Amino acid sequence: MKLRRLFFAAVLASCSLATYASDDITFFKGKSVIFLPDGRSFPGGELLLRRTLRSSAGLIEEVLVSSDHRPNHPARKFIVEMFVEEGEFKMRETQGAFNGTGKLIGSPWHWVGWSSTSILPDGTRVESEDTLYEQTLVARKTVFNPTGAVQIKIEETLEKINESEFDTREKAMMSSNSNTAK
Repeated sequence: MKLRRLFFAAVLASCSLATYASDDITFFKGKSVIFLPDGRSFPGGELLLRRTLRSSAGLIEEVLVSSDHRPNHPARKFIVEMFVEEGEFKMRETQGAFNGTGKLIGSPWHWVGWSSTSILPDGTRVESEDTLYEQTLVARKTVFNPTGAVQIKIEETLEKINESEFDTREKAMMSSNSNTAK
């Protein structure tokens, strides 16, 4: 279903796994809700996010694992690199799911939010507003088709977790498949 594929791509837009001494790594788990233009909504699935700030490299890396609540639809893993310069960033999903740009809100490397626009290979556009609270990350995304019409809106709410819980959940979500975004 094209809508589901769009959802997974949109989940992203709001990372290599080596760790550097200056890294600031935060782990999250959460869920998403998808809203159709007619107002109907349905669950979008479980989310895991590892967000790594590499100030020494001017890089934010995100690893997102997204489950699908439908049978026989495996979880997917997306790796996003955001190259930061003076409060703005250019981003890319490492397997080509999307590219985009964004603006960061707050003190450098202690941001409290960001906005971004991602473009998928088919021309679909995703606009995202993300807010980071003390223990929670909330992302609100709007997905536009290539002609500019709103297809869906997505709200993601994620809570901080520790690395061990992230690793356990990631292993469980990915154990039945080896999907990476394509």
